[in-house]
Amino acid sequence: MELKKDTLIWRVPNLTLDLRQNRLKVKLGAKNYFVSPYCLAILDVFASPKTFEQGVKELAGRIKGIPGWMEATSHIIDLHKLGVLESSSSSMTELRSEPGRFDSAEVHIRMLNDTRRTGSYMAAIAETVKPGDVVLDIGTGTGVLAMMAAWSGARKVYAVEREPNMANLAENLFEKNRLHDRIQIIRGKSTEIELPEKADVLVSEIVGNDPLAEGIIPANNDALQRLLKPEARMIPGRLKIYALPLCVPKSFLDKYLFSETQVKKWLDAYDIDFSHLTEVSRKQWFHALVGTHKARYWKRLSDPVLVADIDLGREHADFIESKNRFEVMQSGMMNGVLLFFELSLSPSVAFSIHPDQATPSNSWASRLCIPGSPVFMEKGAQAQLLYSYSENDRSNVTVKV
Repeated sequence: MELKKDTLIWRVPNLTLDLRQNRLKVKLGAKNYFVSPYCLAILDVFASPKTFEQGVKELAGRIKGIPGWMEATSHIIDLHKLGVLESSSSSMTELRSEPGRFDSAEVHIRMLNDTRRTGSYMAAIAETVKPGDVVLDIGTGTGVLAMMAAWSGARKVYAVEREPNMANLAENLFEKNRLHDRIQIIRGKSTEIELPEKADVLVSEIVGNDPLAEGIIPANNDALQRLLKPEARMIPGRLKIYALPLCVPKSFLDKYLFSETQVKKWLDAYDIDFSHLTEVSRKQWFHALVGTHKARYWKRLSDPVLVADIDLGREHADFIESKNRFEVMQSGMMNGVLLFFELSLSPSVAFSIHPDQATPSNSWASRLCIPGSPVFMEKGAQAQLLYSYSENDRSNVTVKV
């Protein structure tokens, strides 16, 4: 296939690179290719889908001199011919099997099986989208929300997807369901693409197990600046994050904390003293993921504490920090703080993964923050919970009594 300036290109997954003595070896499946070190920059630029023209412009800022730039441009064409770079018409669409990847079957099966989640979005879309609207769907995945928007009367839906495989699969699903004339797939990150027109409604489900970790704030900030009309409607319109102090069963914590019992067992088994590990771990917090519905059976030491209330219809800083006082409702040893969220999807549709509301098919896990040293909390006492989120450190919690 001949590359044109608007051909969308991306790096194939599962490459192995070996750089020795200024020679770069690229291994793809059973094949090995020796290429120029310039290819490191090329593979980095095309880590996410970009047009040929966009990639060449980005490389021009990294590689000095016209000869180097011309050589790098030639290498893009060579890497595409070798199959190291794919394009929308040269790649074979497939679903991955690696757990946690956004183009893996497991992730989308789990989300589609969460009928409470998808049904809530369906109700909110039906309430929000008006006939003739232009809708932007960020992170379309299988395209289920984009198709709901089209069925609700949208004139045009722009479905943005950064994973090339999922973009191809969604496009095929739109055609299979006779919606390809009203839904247009846009390949790439929402912060890097352009739309033919601005949208009346933003639909997104980029809320993670750690609620902010999938980038909903920067994606929304960018969409408000560039991709949406003034007074655009948002689904969801609001995100609230709660923290719940708990007594977590020892059987669960033993997977994440170095305990004296474990150290003794290892001493007997290996004749090695690992006690320093317990000393170090007592001074910090650890993090785990837990099925939210399972936490309903754990002892709660207070009511949920609201740590962040984010209006998604306006711009926010990427860093969030809050100090929150709460009253201890039951005495006990606090050895975990569960984070969960609530979404306001539309004026009459809310969705929460509060432990009492989450179902076994809930597609989200929740972040559990675990202190290395448990904290005793006495009923009636006042305590302070500090919450922070940053892109590098994700959500962090500390509790002071």
